[in-house]
Amino acid sequence: MEEKGLYKQINLAVKHFESLEDPRIERTKQYPLIEIIVITLSAILSGADSFYEIALFGKTKQDWLKQFLKLENGVPSHDTYNRVISLLEPANFQACVLEWITAFIGGKLNKEDILSIDGKQLRGSKKTNLKAVHMLNVWSHKHGLCLASTAIESKTNEITAVPELLDTLSLLDLTGCIVTVDALNTQRDIALKVEEHKADYVMALKANQGTLYEDVKWLFNNVYELEEDSFAETHKVSRGRDEYRSCTVISDISYLETHNWPKLNTVAKLVSERKIQGRITREVRYYLSSLEPTAAEFLHIVRSHWEIENKLHWVLDVIFHEDQHSYAKPWGVENMSVLRQLALNLFRQDSSKGSLKGKLKRAAWDDHFRASILNGLTTF
Repeated sequence: MEEKGLYKQINLAVKHFESLEDPRIERTKQYPLIEIIVITLSAILSGADSFYEIALFGKTKQDWLKQFLKLENGVPSHDTYNRVISLLEPANFQACVLEWITAFIGGKLNKEDILSIDGKQLRGSKKTNLKAVHMLNVWSHKHGLCLASTAIESKTNEITAVPELLDTLSLLDLTGCIVTVDALNTQRDIALKVEEHKADYVMALKANQGTLYEDVKWLFNNVYELEEDSFAETHKVSRGRDEYRSCTVISDISYLETHNWPKLNTVAKLVSERKIQGRITREVRYYLSSLEPTAAEFLHIVRSHWEIENKLHWVLDVIFHEDQHSYAKPWGVENMSVLRQLALNLFRQDSSKGSLKGKLKRAAWDDHFRASILNGLTTF
């Protein structure tokens, strides 16, 4: 795409933030809100880790920024970025990001997309008198994107936050999607909320569900005739690590009817054995599901759930240094986390060769590449 056309497209892309309410009083609006957000996002795409670095990026790249921003009053100082980003109401900011994501994926999610929900602590946000901010994120396996997130006080607050996140995602239509959660969020209310959105669930089951957990274990210990496709196993050897996984699925769950678990159709048992340098570890996990999958399909769903750790949380920490960031105000912490997720989403749209770390450096050095990433384009 020609340079002029590319920057015209960026103008269209950033319009998703024009509906965001500016919390500043009129006399302090020296710099338009949209310019502050776009410069911040562009700086993050170029590897900026702090408000000082964001301000330095703005000063260094003014000529580039003027190709799609007016910058009538120049570029802000680091204090202005800090103050304004920390004033933005996170729910409204997230709504604008979700609007952008909706445009990315064509307006709705694919049926049978696996949506993994899991929390991540932002360790650098911990203060003497404040706990570290805990972000609850939703990851799309199909699109390789973080769809939404919200800040909560602690991991235990995930139980009430998950239904709210699912309601937020209703804009994308969850019909036919598969929602996966860890054992903490294996709750009736969450299962009912998934059903309300015409989606399905796979929920890890541990002793926090009391007699249900014990009854599921009993079922697997006492069922001797299995249906076709109800057992599957995989074996993988990689980098000195020998891993064996097996999955058993039971669809005749009449023994569990007294628990009256919402829309429960199958239970599964996964066994993982790992041999590393001669040391063997074995783990047994149980799951509840509204689906009726084969054992092989169940293995795929469970493996896909952990993408949220490997492709989102790990990347945010290692590539974007999220755990090292410290901001004075909680809203600033949450909004900067959302912007880093958006930056990662934009990089995920790019199909060119190269590592994410390499692309981050390329975006810092190459104005055209940065513009293409900012616009969600893949033309080179």
